[in-house]
Amino acid sequence: MIMDETNAPTAIEQVKPNKLPERILLAIFLLFVLFFARHFLLRQYDAVRLAMFSRHIATADQVIATAGPTTNEVQVKFAGDELKNIIRALSSARTAREPHSKFMSSATGKAAFYRGTNRIGEITLTSGLFNIRSGGWRGPSFYSGALEPLLNTPMLEALRNSYGMPLQRGVTSNRKTTNQSKPR
Repeated sequence: MIMDETNAPTAIEQVKPNKLPERILLAIFLLFVLFFARHFLLRQYDAVRLAMFSRHIATADQVIATAGPTTNEVQVKFAGDELKNIIRALSSARTAREPHSKFMSSATGKAAFYRGTNRIGEITLTSGLFNIRSGGWRGPSFYSGALEPLLNTPMLEALRNSYGMPLQRGVTSNRKTTNQSKPR
């Protein structure tokens, strides 16, 4: 360090500014970006998972929707064009993942996809929301408005009919249900 007679730094030497505030601001900015990037990445992960599931169930030849308590379980089978429409509705769904919270819902039923006698996939249903089931793991919620009239409404209609209750007002279904009660 070059000093003059008064022991003060000369103009030749510059004093370095304190970099601590800049580093703190950079750290805060990076945490902020990572916080929002996490949500974006999880939504992309959900889209890939749904696409994989949709491809897997595309070869199904029937779906069996089940509703009700185990003592009076009702099953509704779908095949042909109805099945194609259900798979299309599942494929067009979008994630229901919220940015800063977890979305939870109580399932009203489940639907299992079959190729012959082999179960190739299963979802749990709540209106237009559904969860992909894989083993014992339950994935994130997905939403498809088209799924409710195709799968959920006929399933719940069959359940209400098994109890002798009419369909709720405002809910329409043009499907002729083939309900099968499973006595236990």
